[in-house]
Amino acid sequence: MSTCKCFDEMNARLKPHNAQITHGFAISEGLSRLRLTYYVQTEKLDASVRSKKPPLVVMSHCPFCGAPLDETE
Repeated sequence: MSTCKCFDEMNARLKPHNAQITHGFAISEGLSRLRLTYYVQTEKLDASVRSKKPPLVVMSHCPFCGAPLDETE
């Protein structure tokens, strides 16, 4: 993981909404190879609390090159 504090900061902002960011890798088998997919999603901190779904987290920059994403797409 990087040395930045982005995930910690986002989790602090999501905590009042009973949510946190989770991330990891999913491995699936294709026709002739394995596929590795990185994912980022939000989930409830306390599933026993009845509330709305966790808020979405939308990226404003490409996670690969850092270029700003066009909001009109």
